[in-house]
Amino acid sequence: MTALARPAELPSNRSTVPGASHIPSHGASIQTLSRDLRGPASPTTLRLERPAERGWNPALALSEAAPFGYRLVRPGEVPPAHAAAEEIMGMRLAPAFEIAAAHEKTGGTGWVHLTDPHQTRAPTASDISGVILLLPLSEEGERDLQQGRFQPRAPRANQLCAPGDTFPAIYFWLFAGRDGRARRNIIRTCLAWRNGIYAHVRGYARGASVEGCRTMAALGFEPMPSALSHLFFIDRRS
Repeated sequence: MTALARPAELPSNRSTVPGASHIPSHGASIQTLSRDLRGPASPTTLRLERPAERGWNPALALSEAAPFGYRLVRPGEVPPAHAAAEEIMGMRLAPAFEIAAAHEKTGGTGWVHLTDPHQTRAPTASDISGVILLLPLSEEGERDLQQGRFQPRAPRANQLCAPGDTFPAIYFWLFAGRDGRARRNIIRTCLAWRNGIYAHVRGYARGASVEGCRTMAALGFEPMPSALSHLFFIDRRS
């Protein structure tokens, strides 16, 4: 989600846990951001008609994330990315093997932001300043999410999309930023996806805190009734 107009550090390291989305809120700055970039607010009405036939394409997602320093997790990088996310969050998250399985299926679940964007060696946890985890949902996955059969700590393969699959929704699984730059670029990246190539799909996230819930609302997400606590929804834009 794109461009924060705040030069200072964001106050919290904790962004989201698998199954809960939280970017620290900043009042007028984030309100201005959301007003300028998200467009008209959408009512929380779940329209499950099939979206335009545009498939999940991690390479296109990368083209919109790269200007903000986020790139796809590479082979062997799930363990350090998982360790970095747990370190940033200060809590146990979904197991690394679940993240690796999701990334293998989708080709685009794990995204990292490096402290040194020019680093060429394989990163360690301390080299990673930000982590985004997302799940492109299949039609069955979105249905399961709405009907309380989706387990965020252990998504099933049939609930996720492989590259090329038509998909109706994205579940934002985790946002975690170690510093202000990484956290601001989480917002920039996710707004780029939301307003760009994936404007045609619905979005879901969970608020991990009061601040997180406020931020979801500021960015156009609306709370929706669900078996999952603090589930937020945003309708597609096109």
